[in-house]
Amino acid sequence: MIGPELEYYLCERDEGAATGWPPYGQAPGNVYSAGLSGAPDDHLLRTLRHLKELKVGTTAGNREFGSGQFEINLAHSATLDAADRAFRFKAPPTTTSPSARAARTSASAVPWPASNCG
Repeated sequence: MIGPELEYYLCERDEGAATGWPPYGQAPGNVYSAGLSGAPDDHLLRTLRHLKELKVGTTAGNREFGSGQFEINLAHSATLDAADRAFRFKAPPTTTSPSARAARTSASAVPWPASNCG
């Protein structure tokens, strides 16, 4: 039995930023939180609702330490089932989905996607 804790970074488009894609929600003190303080446009709640539709067995989610860093927890299950659900979580084309384009955001499972993270 395992219960995956899947982390990702969310970046938002900003032509004025050095990289063009700074981490989402840059504000001090919004660590290990849920709700609007860590995701001002309700990103986390929308994500959890979309994952429910994908039937990946989401149990919780929160903002982690770094700006734009989020964690999604999946229910405990047999190893192969948990691996399949983790793959389904990471498989959707996050950067090309209509909601991502509308929000001008991009998600990445790559650790520390910017030099100023963490």
